[in-house]
Amino acid sequence: MDPSKNGDRPRFACIALDYEDTRHLYRTLNLPAPPVGDVMFGAVAERFQTILARHGVSATLFVVGEDILTDNNRRSLRRFVDSGHEVANHTMTHPFGMREMAYADKVREIEGAQKLLEDVTGQPVVGYKAPAHDIDADVIDILEERGFHYDASVYPSYFNPLLNVCYRVVGGGRPLGLGDWQCSLAPNRPYRLGRPYWKTGTRSMVEFPISQIPAVKFPVYATVMFTAGLRAFQAQFAAVRRMRFLTYVFHSFDLFDENDDGFVPALRRYPALRLPLAERLEMVDHVVKTIASRFQPVTYRRAVTQPEILGAIL
Repeated sequence: MDPSKNGDRPRFACIALDYEDTRHLYRTLNLPAPPVGDVMFGAVAERFQTILARHGVSATLFVVGEDILTDNNRRSLRRFVDSGHEVANHTMTHPFGMREMAYADKVREIEGAQKLLEDVTGQPVVGYKAPAHDIDADVIDILEERGFHYDASVYPSYFNPLLNVCYRVVGGGRPLGLGDWQCSLAPNRPYRLGRPYWKTGTRSMVEFPISQIPAVKFPVYATVMFTAGLRAFQAQFAAVRRMRFLTYVFHSFDLFDENDDGFVPALRRYPALRLPLAERLEMVDHVVKTIASRFQPVTYRRAVTQPEILGAIL
């Protein structure tokens, strides 16, 4: 789609996939270690790739370093890259409570994943997202010192305390994170980072926060749809369709199936997995098609490195 058609101003969107393997879903829900791993880079990867290719959309995958230590997963990741998708840094081990970690451990998480992802993909990795959006000033400094172009961790929702309560219920007591509480005050649009990082400024990096419904700042992403239904997505999309830049985040777990290796009934605590796979595939397809009909889908890398796009969205 040409976003300037009919005199409309350019509008861009990034469809992002937080791409983690099965072990991380088990950890998220406080379950024992899974009997098998590497499922998300097999059948689940093919499901996402099929939908994205159908609509000519390139997405950004935030990948955990330890998930691509096997040859099968490396081959799967290269297929994503060969299809035009971007790979970005989601740490080495996806630790919970990253804000509480020692500075040196934060560096190891970021640098370890960075080297591995670049070795596997053969491309520079220019972006980062914190596990559970648990971002802080230390990590922003680490990223900036290492030449990252953008961060996509800030979660600028007024509902963050409620979301943490909900996550404690789903995750068996573990808090979600969502970064410093001041992130709720951050802009609901891409912005050049300042000091502190939840304010606009003149630093070299750009922040791509999770999109929120304007004014009320309620998050717009796939988990809401899988919890409340397709009509919830349609209502949310009507509220954000005039934004200059939209982020919409899926999770690799969203297209996990009960017939895939490693699935156990306890995983249905994760909202998407309460629905049949066929219904979820239709929902994801509808979302990608709808976003592409109104916005021009781009990867974060393209948005931050092409001046005409960056100028339109900042």
